[in-house]
Amino acid sequence: MIKIIATTLIFIAFTTLCVSAVLAASPVYTVPSNVSAGEDGYAQFDITVSVSGVYAGVQFELILDSGISIESISFDKGNNSTIPPTFARGSYFFSLYSGANEYEGDLVCTVKVHYAGTEPATVTVASVQGYYVISPGNVSTYTNSTRGNITINPYQPPPSPPPTPTPTPTPTPTPPVAPPPGGGVIDEITTIPGGQEATGETGQDEIFVQPEFVIDISSDPEDTGLTDEWAPDRLEIDYTDIGDEEIPLAEFIGERHLAWIWILIATFLSAAIAAAFSELKLRKKTVEESTESTSDNSDRE
Repeated sequence: MIKIIATTLIFIAFTTLCVSAVLAASPVYTVPSNVSAGEDGYAQFDITVSVSGVYAGVQFELILDSGISIESISFDKGNNSTIPPTFARGSYFFSLYSGANEYEGDLVCTVKVHYAGTEPATVTVASVQGYYVISPGNVSTYTNSTRGNITINPYQPPPSPPPTPTPTPTPTPTPPVAPPPGGGVIDEITTIPGGQEATGETGQDEIFVQPEFVIDISSDPEDTGLTDEWAPDRLEIDYTDIGDEEIPLAEFIGERHLAWIWILIATFLSAAIAAAFSELKLRKKTVEESTESTSDNSDRE
């Protein structure tokens, strides 16, 4: 009975040690979560494998979605002992293998695929297996069956750049126009009642009005032109252009002469009123004297 128990314990311990050794020798790998295809439809990704100790090689198992194909594989430790991708049981198998444990440290496998679809697709790493040569003809394998998924995104053209705005041309400044001789620029002509015209000039306050008649102040009565000589005693006014229009009295005889005329009229009216008042007073006195005379004659009789 004791021998049976001891044998069982030794078996359990040995099994545990073997399982621990296998787990310790299983390779560990990392892959990117997604990659994007280029304009030509090609994409690539790296599978980085960490293997403990020295080893003879590594095998990969990939499952590809529809539309994805493997174009090439390469290893950072050389490609002399490469076994190309082979399709079996729904997966693609490829490996790097040597007849001796000549590799050590991490192994990087670069996979180039082609995908021309329009929706994201998936490449699944189904397993990674490490090879160890125990003795000539005796090879041990340790497999990591943890699955890793890599999303292959289809090519997306870059967004079109916004249209370049058309530059607004810079307006050419207009050179200033020189004013006419005499200063100021005539900007408007205003017609006023009576057919007269008023011409305004920029920068001036005066408005010049063209008269409707001509004043002749020349020394020669027959000369109808204007002269610089001023002769008040020979002032003549030519009303030939007036026609049938009415001329104000003050404008016709002058304001000063009109004042004197009003003074003379007022004087004559005052004299006439005084004369009438005197005549009325004289008549009243004559009537009174006549009445008194008649009364005296009556008393005498």
